[in-house]
Amino acid sequence: MNKTILVDVGSSTLKVYEQSLGTVTLIWAKSIAFKTDFNPNIGISQSNMKELVRTLTELKTKNPSVQIKLFATAIFRKLESKAKKDIVDKIYLSTGLHFNIISQDLENFYLQSALIGKYQSSEPVLLVNIGGGSTELVVT
Repeated sequence: MNKTILVDVGSSTLKVYEQSLGTVTLIWAKSIAFKTDFNPNIGISQSNMKELVRTLTELKTKNPSVQIKLFATAIFRKLESKAKKDIVDKIYLSTGLHFNIISQDLENFYLQSALIGKYQSSEPVLLVNIGGGSTELVVT
């Protein structure tokens, strides 16, 4: 079976999805309060970093031959350049996975793409994406 695991890392939740045969299914979700003790110059707390690395390592161990893609949003966008580089490096060195902090525009593109073909209207549509660390408005 050709599948990919997609991990959405937000401000307070880590959600793991399986993408297979053209469908995406939520496998499990875990609450980790990344916004607790968050500092844009330093990053997430040491305890949250340990929990994130432990969870990703376990996920990789349980799925050794499956491609795993990480997508971080919300507070991770607020990191200063050095802190952003540090978390990307630490996750990669600890797990071998790339911690992809996606822009607001890219997240909006994904949201809009997910709805193509599912809703038809001759009028413009306002999509509201409300998350733990951000609220996005997309007009299509």
